[in-house]
Amino acid sequence: MFNWRSSLFVFVALLLVIAGPDAAAQDENSEASNNSWLTTEELAWLQKHAVLKHGVVTSHEPFEFVDGTGKAAGLMSDYVTIIAQRLGVELQTTTFDSFADLAQAMRYGSIDTASYLPMWPEIREEFSWSKPIISMPIAVFGMQDAPLLLEISALAQWRVAIERPSRAQEIFSREWPELQFIDVESTGDGLLALRDGRADYFIHNVFSVEYERRELGIDALKIVLQTPYSFDVRISTNREGARLVPMINKVVASLSEHERSLIFDKWVNSRDADAVGWRRVLMTGSAILASILFVLGGTILWNRRLTRKVEARTEDLAESREALRALAQHLDRIREEEKSRLALEMHDELGHSLMALTMSVRKLGRSLKMSVPDKQEMRAQVDELLDLVKQATATSRRIMSDLRPSVLHDLGLVAAIEWLAHEFEEHSGIQCVVDAGNLDPELSDDASIALFRIVQESLTNIAKHSQASAAKIALDVNADGLMLEIVDDGIGIATNWQNKKGSFGLIGMRERAIAIGGKLRVDSGPDSGSAVRIEVPLTKKTVSSIAAA
Repeated sequence: MFNWRSSLFVFVALLLVIAGPDAAAQDENSEASNNSWLTTEELAWLQKHAVLKHGVVTSHEPFEFVDGTGKAAGLMSDYVTIIAQRLGVELQTTTFDSFADLAQAMRYGSIDTASYLPMWPEIREEFSWSKPIISMPIAVFGMQDAPLLLEISALAQWRVAIERPSRAQEIFSREWPELQFIDVESTGDGLLALRDGRADYFIHNVFSVEYERRELGIDALKIVLQTPYSFDVRISTNREGARLVPMINKVVASLSEHERSLIFDKWVNSRDADAVGWRRVLMTGSAILASILFVLGGTILWNRRLTRKVEARTEDLAESREALRALAQHLDRIREEEKSRLALEMHDELGHSLMALTMSVRKLGRSLKMSVPDKQEMRAQVDELLDLVKQATATSRRIMSDLRPSVLHDLGLVAAIEWLAHEFEEHSGIQCVVDAGNLDPELSDDASIALFRIVQESLTNIAKHSQASAAKIALDVNADGLMLEIVDDGIGIATNWQNKKGSFGLIGMRERAIAIGGKLRVDSGPDSGSAVRIEVPLTKKTVSSIAAA
């Protein structure tokens, strides 16, 4: 980047361009359509030459070049456009590859005027020239580490590059013949020679160097010496168009400082600012786009994962709902079957006993009315009444025991399990051992009932399905909680019992375990029996204390 000295000289150059010759003496409010500043002879000449042929070189940025659309562009093209508008003439532009070709066309009259033709000594007298449209300082440039120079003669001990041909080369060849230069073909080549270390200094006009420096992206550049020379850009005409030169001078002199500033900014400051602005926009836009894509991609991936999880959870919930619905139906059916069984027992057994008891009481009443009762017959009737009462009592106790065994409430879980094992052995013929050690946890009513029903359901399953010859119930309590295990030596349980329809017994056992904060695990294999294990943490919900028997 230019240091403060470079910025100072660019500012000086800007002032020279803006001010121009006699600019301050003109009225800034002059209108283009008002030709009162032209003489009668000039107006008559313009009417005869309403169309002028204009020559342009193809590539001399930033002063004049042909853009990608084939139109003339550059700082001088804007001046030429203003001059044509204010003079009311039409310009027909022809492009040329070199200044020599353009000068030759002007000699032969095929071109009337040129906006950027160097005022070389060999052609200076052949054509007519306007006053300087642009006057640009010529300076000596170096890289940031190059020493500053006090005078031009100090260049003799350094490698100095200069563009050939150029206004700087013309001046220094004439004024400083003792200096030796490294010739380069363009402004860009001179700056690259500095950057690459092939030259120590480069002599050229400030405007061209500043333009090319930005195009090439060379920042570490500075002005080491300001020369007394300048690069003047003039509009030229052939001899027949010499009458046009005074009118061009009038138009240029009439330009306001604001108009000159706009032209200069367009090709120096604004061009670079636009490039920087677009780079910033692209960089910012790319960053924002990358952020949006990142967030969007992350959101899409997250949504997909959530969707898969929701779908899986939905399927699980659907299966769980279906299983719970089936379990509820099964429990309702079991409840209805239990009610039917209880009703049947009460009708057939308890009802029969009560009816027989009623009839016996009536018979005993009739016997008592006899004048001479038969004591032996009365004793037989009393014994029959006692048997009926015993039967009714046993039936009611069995029904109450099925509804809620009193042993569980009176003696605790271990005693209730031992009672279940005894009843299981008597009815199924399968040997059943209970191993509870000396522990008898004082569980809450809910926990005791849940574990009792799990053992009851397990023994029922063993009796119905296992084909086992022996079973064992183990109860253990440690720091982690209570462990209840029901093991048999039968044919085992299917490993996918959770998904098997009709496994309501096991599902009900699992739900009872979950209800008291525990978990149920079933281990089984072909011909290796099955093991139902329930782990229940000892919390306030499940137990109040643990006492040794």
